[in-house]
Amino acid sequence: QMSAPKISVITPCYNAEHYLKQMINSVISQTYVKWELIIVDDCSNDNSVKIIKKFMRSDTRIKLLKLKNRSGAAFARNIAIKVAKGRYLTFLDADDYWDNNFLKYSKKSIKGHSIIYSELNFVNSDGKFIRRMKIVPKVNYNGILKGTPISCISVFIDLEKIGKKFFPLNCHREDLAYWLLLLKTCHEAYGFRFCEANYRYRVGSSSNKIQMAIKTWQDYRNQHNISFLRSIYFFSYYGFNSFKKFFLFYLIKLFK
Repeated sequence: QMSAPKISVITPCYNAEHYLKQMINSVISQTYVKWELIIVDDCSNDNSVKIIKKFMRSDTRIKLLKLKNRSGAAFARNIAIKVAKGRYLTFLDADDYWDNNFLKYSKKSIKGHSIIYSELNFVNSDGKFIRRMKIVPKVNYNGILKGTPISCISVFIDLEKIGKKFFPLNCHREDLAYWLLLLKTCHEAYGFRFCEANYRYRVGSSSNKIQMAIKTWQDYRNQHNISFLRSIYFFSYYGFNSFKKFFLFYLIKLFK
């Protein structure tokens, strides 16, 4: 259907049958059409593979890779990065979706930059709008450690400028570790104010937030080799930003 995709979209998939159709249709509906969608199935035991294969029959831009052992999202993304043919790289999780102009606006905005990201909407499990996440104009390595404004579903990477790099697999926060890895090369990522990405947010328990905080601290110290005092400095920012973000979610939920 299309030769030489300009953009590679990577989706790890595990038991996502309820959301896959909306996700795939949101890629097919993009106004920019020179893309490939590489879905990596991580040993799903529901109808995910059947749904993906049905779409593949009518659109050759959609590709399926199947893992033999359950390996997690970061490993799945790495497998797809290896075979990606596009100049630009972006990610879309199986339960999230884009509005029609995400690829068009991202490709237009990245000119002159190595990595960009944009605003996103938080929606609930039914796709109902919760709130918009505003972005900061740019972020560097230290800024990411204070709480990342970059999301997997709104990031857009120029591989020609930055080269293929892979998600670290020995971290608790693999997405955060990936942004840090990329920012060692390009130093700054830039935020744009268009909002075409929809992140399906599920309010977890407070104990999950505490576990995430502990894992973030462990990554600072063990994986990123940040000194104790600098870790305290970055972690205080991270804690404040997380509290602000999730406190707002709970308030919205309370008064709805």
